[in-house]
Amino acid sequence: QVLEINRAAEELLRLPRAQAQGKLVSEQIAALPAEWLRICREVREGGEAQPLPPAGIAPAEAEARIFEGAAHPSPSGAVALIFREVTERAEAEETLRLRDRAMAASTNGIILTDASDPTNPIIYVNPAFEQISGYSREEVIGRNCRFLQGEDRDQPEIQQLRSAIREGRACDVVLRNYRKDGSLFWNDLRVAPVLDEQGRITHFVGIQQDVTERRQAEEELVQRNEELKSARDQLQVRNLELADATRAKDRFMATMSHEMRTPLNAILGYVELLEMGISGELNEMQRFQIERIRTTGRQLLDLVNDVLDLTRADVARLDLELRPINLAAVLEETLILIEPQTTAKGIELRVERIDECPLVVADLRRLRQVLTNMLSNAVKFTERGSILIRCESEADERVLVSVTDTGIGIAAEDLPHIFSEFYQVDSGLTREHGGTGLGLAITQRLMRLMDGEVSVMSEPGVGSTFTLTLRRAADVPEPLADADRTVEAPAPRPGTSAPEPAPAEKPRVVVFGESRETLERLASELEPSVQVVGTTDAGEVADVVLRESAALVVLDVACHNGIGWEAAHALRENPQFDAIAVLLLPCLPPPNAGGLPGALDLGLVAVVPKPLSAARLRREVEIAAGSNHPGETAGIGGWLVGEEGASPCEVLVVDDDPDARRIAARVLERAGARVRMAADGESGLAEMRIQRPDVAVLDLMMPVLDGFGVLAAMRADPALRDIPVVVLTAKDLSEDERRFLARTAERVLQKGEHRLSDVASLILRATVAPRGDAAADEASA
Repeated sequence: QVLEINRAAEELLRLPRAQAQGKLVSEQIAALPAEWLRICREVREGGEAQPLPPAGIAPAEAEARIFEGAAHPSPSGAVALIFREVTERAEAEETLRLRDRAMAASTNGIILTDASDPTNPIIYVNPAFEQISGYSREEVIGRNCRFLQGEDRDQPEIQQLRSAIREGRACDVVLRNYRKDGSLFWNDLRVAPVLDEQGRITHFVGIQQDVTERRQAEEELVQRNEELKSARDQLQVRNLELADATRAKDRFMATMSHEMRTPLNAILGYVELLEMGISGELNEMQRFQIERIRTTGRQLLDLVNDVLDLTRADVARLDLELRPINLAAVLEETLILIEPQTTAKGIELRVERIDECPLVVADLRRLRQVLTNMLSNAVKFTERGSILIRCESEADERVLVSVTDTGIGIAAEDLPHIFSEFYQVDSGLTREHGGTGLGLAITQRLMRLMDGEVSVMSEPGVGSTFTLTLRRAADVPEPLADADRTVEAPAPRPGTSAPEPAPAEKPRVVVFGESRETLERLASELEPSVQVVGTTDAGEVADVVLRESAALVVLDVACHNGIGWEAAHALRENPQFDAIAVLLLPCLPPPNAGGLPGALDLGLVAVVPKPLSAARLRREVEIAAGSNHPGETAGIGGWLVGEEGASPCEVLVVDDDPDARRIAARVLERAGARVRMAADGESGLAEMRIQRPDVAVLDLMMPVLDGFGVLAAMRADPALRDIPVVVLTAKDLSEDERRFLARTAERVLQKGEHRLSDVASLILRATVAPRGDAAADEASA
């Protein structure tokens, strides 16, 4: 029961004195703390005062507030409660206790130092600090944090930290610290000042995190990056070394091919001289031995060429012209070449569905090489029975060409290896049938370069089936020339006959070049005098010449992959083209080329491949010599055969290879020509100016002054301009040889710039002038 209440209590409890007196406490003060009631009873019973702990009391119609005080006994047996409100202080203390609990629960180490003390001693650390450092709270209180660095105090980060503390600013550093046991740990430390209400620094708080594992991972990453960088640098060095080695290998292969082919060509040339009986007649045994030398020499030359092909294919250095190819036509050509071999062995040659072959995407020359190799192998390893060639189209735009023989077959264990270079299934068979083991390896590489494949199925004693898989070409028409652009044909080459166009027709000129735009512009330059049939496909030049009954063929011999020379060889190898004049140009200029007319014309040049063939060389020289004596019976032993006073044809052979010079000279001397020789281009020009020859036989690949330079100088000199030239050049040009010819041809052009109109004038001279000369001769007769 409330006996008395003072004014302060009235205000704190919001309880008027008149209302409270005489009433029970529980009726006036809601939720009086039970603890306080218990203390009141103890004080009344014991007669001694006791403190009243802070407790929440909810005054009438008000929120609970915190009070504390004391209970005192009185003589009358009553208990006096003396109390005051401590709500704000209690809340502040609770906040501090919560902060302490949070700091204690943090996994980061927390340090509190006293900034008012010059030594900045530690006054608080949390349990995480103890766990990280290994030191207890008692061991660090009152100490400066520098003990954590041990003797390792030369760290730049320590100076940063000291400067920040001295300047009263925050700082982040990563330090090498040491635990109580001396072990290193990396401490990611953030230090910040603590300010009082007046903004003065009273303390510094440091939050630390053990980042040893992260630092180790970073160091390992840095080390790994360094290792990778070193490995990359080493790889770059190895790549450069490999590139150097590859270039060295290419140079070696090119040099070796030239150095090996040169003596082989000489050997084969001398063999032909011996066979001709120039040094005396041979008996039967000597002829047999000479034939063996020729055969093995040819085999060795084929091996050199195969190795070169294989090397180029391995490094993708073969120049391929992938285009739509008439597969049926190529197969028919190949079968014509193989048929004599099958007839000689009594093997039946059968074909199926060849006429149904679609166009395929391939390189014409390499496709011929692959098909010839496949059929030659079939003939080589088949003694009796048949060979079947079959063509069929697949639904996935692929075309299959299979060659099935009834030969000896291949064992299952050998099948995985037969496309490896130099692999031979049976050395005994190799000795019996010959071969190097490179043919199938080259075939596989060529097929892959043409986006195709080759596969095999075989059974010993039954036979083998080799299948070529080619990509079907889109149904597009083959390149056609402008058929309405025509002129007149030149006179046929002496000693031959050429197909004569109808009198009303104009002569047709087949022009090969790399740019169709240039061909079209050239045709327009020649209108209306000449019909130009242009093609950018060297492989179809021969077919176009036959189809169009061409009077003149113009070849751009500076094409990037030497295909102009290949076309020239293809024309000269076939006697039916003897009547067709071939004009070689170092380059067809682009339509917009400027400049003045210059040393453009390389002339009507015959081409003879190395190794030299005596018959081929004699034929070309006879034709070339006849061009200087129109109307006479051709013969390099003398003009006007049977007539007294006939003088022999004089031929100048210009070649830096002494063996090639001697062989060519002996062949021509045997035919009755008078031969002079020169060892290089400059000497050759000097000899021509001293005494003009009837024909010049000229090697293109010469040092000092190459064949192109000699030709350019001849065509620029009025005294030498009309000398017929027979060019000697390798049929299968190496990469270096192709670059050499392209480079020297370009140099010829630079000596005398020209325009497309100059080419047109040159073609008109080559086609119209001969007919004009003939007409003049007829008139004078």
